[in-house]
Amino acid sequence: MIQDKIALEICFELNNDPKNFKLTDTTDYASEGIALTDVEGLFKITAPDGTIAYENAGFATNDFTSPDVDVDVSTLFDTVSLPLDSGDEVQLGDYVLEYKIEVIGGVQPGVYTKSFSVQNCHVDPIVDVDFETDCFNSKLTSTDNTNYSTELVPSPTSIVRTHTAYPPPTSGLSDTVTPNKILVASPISTKTWTLEVSSVVRWDYPDGLCIINTLEGDIEAEVTCDISICDIFCCIDKLYKRYEAKLGINSVLASQIKNQLDIVALDLVLFENALKCGHNDKAQVYYDHILAVSGCEPGCSCTDVDAVQVIPVCVVTGTAVVDACGNGAITVTPNTVGSTTTYTVCFEQTLLDKLNASFNTTLTAGTDIVITPTVAPNGDIDYVVNSTGGGLL
Repeated sequence: MIQDKIALEICFELNNDPKNFKLTDTTDYASEGIALTDVEGLFKITAPDGTIAYENAGFATNDFTSPDVDVDVSTLFDTVSLPLDSGDEVQLGDYVLEYKIEVIGGVQPGVYTKSFSVQNCHVDPIVDVDFETDCFNSKLTSTDNTNYSTELVPSPTSIVRTHTAYPPPTSGLSDTVTPNKILVASPISTKTWTLEVSSVVRWDYPDGLCIINTLEGDIEAEVTCDISICDIFCCIDKLYKRYEAKLGINSVLASQIKNQLDIVALDLVLFENALKCGHNDKAQVYYDHILAVSGCEPGCSCTDVDAVQVIPVCVVTGTAVVDACGNGAITVTPNTVGSTTTYTVCFEQTLLDKLNASFNTTLTAGTDIVITPTVAPNGDIDYVVNSTGGGLL
């Protein structure tokens, strides 16, 4: 019976202006043998405060002249705004939706009504974006730490995320965009970056209510890499050369310099991690201590008005190319997953069979024949075949 099969997907689209109901007739008419051209539908919606949020003009009188749903044309009805409270927020509480359909034609003709009740208690999670900078490798990592499910909100059915890093306007760098939770921008520049997350999220509640909304959040990330890593390198390099110069000549002074190097090495680890975590004040402390211990002066550190691109300390230059020699004996097959490319190098099977056969060859001496193997310096085996003289002219 079609009365028992009437089904409705009830969604609140909170990311539209104005926010609206999104109602979809999901009834399986085919299983009842009813043609889609024979079905039209009307809605009446009662808000939590008891007011009528919407009622089709023909609902009470079963007048389907202007239906909300003409099933063979579209099963979607989304032109009615959600009711708001005094704070201009969507009303929380129980909604009652009555869906009335008319079936014409020869199969189960008549008017059928089904009532649906859903409770809106949705509270949007708050977008949480965090970041860390790595001046050593000239990269910025932004992480979407948003908890999209809470005690009041179920796990999302779907998340369509747009995660964007906007560099300083004067940097000349391009935006970095990804749908992923973690975004890595490289190279980077100094000054203020904007990190933004915009996620279209759908939640499906147990009572059948679906909530669709776009959650947005952004933070400003101050990148301060004008603490000169080059200064640190130069200082440590000079200190190490002093240490080398005193080795074997002045053991006392060499030992003192070695102690300085140990302290500077520890400061360098702390300095690098402070920069990665965005603790620029602490990084400055370790930077100053490195210069003080090594007896150096700052050389090129300064604060520029414009953004300055950060050059990584560890730079990989050149391009690695793996190729076959072209004679068909060896094949090279690349497979790239993410940023990792794996090269599979294989012998051609016929060649491999011949090589295996050659290594497994056994020479057997016949009558009056002597075979003497000799191992050459390069590892080759030479076989000398001699006759013993018997039976030969």
